[in-house]
Amino acid sequence: MKRDKLFKTGFLLVLVSLLLLVVMQVQSQRHLDRLQNPMVIGWMFGQGNEFAGEQVWGYTGTADTLVITGLDTTCVVFLTAKTTDLENLYYDIHAAGDTLFVTSDSSGTADTDKYSYIIVRNAYGATD
Repeated sequence: MKRDKLFKTGFLLVLVSLLLLVVMQVQSQRHLDRLQNPMVIGWMFGQGNEFAGEQVWGYTGTADTLVITGLDTTCVVFLTAKTTDLENLYYDIHAAGDTLFVTSDSSGTADTDKYSYIIVRNAYGATD
């Protein structure tokens, strides 16, 4: 009799332990469903919306200037035209920093043509 009671108690403990493990597994899967990449987030330039934005082309012509405090040659800039009049956007960061020169193969129109940008600081401190 004592042996049956011990077996039932052990069986219950194993069952509760398995149930607890299943619940913990489900909870951990919920946490992993979120897309997180701390390496990329940690190296984004600036805080808040400083590392990305939309810029209206400054004036009619093939060049534009964007001033962003703290920008230096260790940064990489990704540019995307938001209007069809801008093609093949290129950038150059002024050696003294803070100034981003954006050029296009086509002639942008002031106040109507736009481009978006994302700035990422180089994790290894490489320069141009």
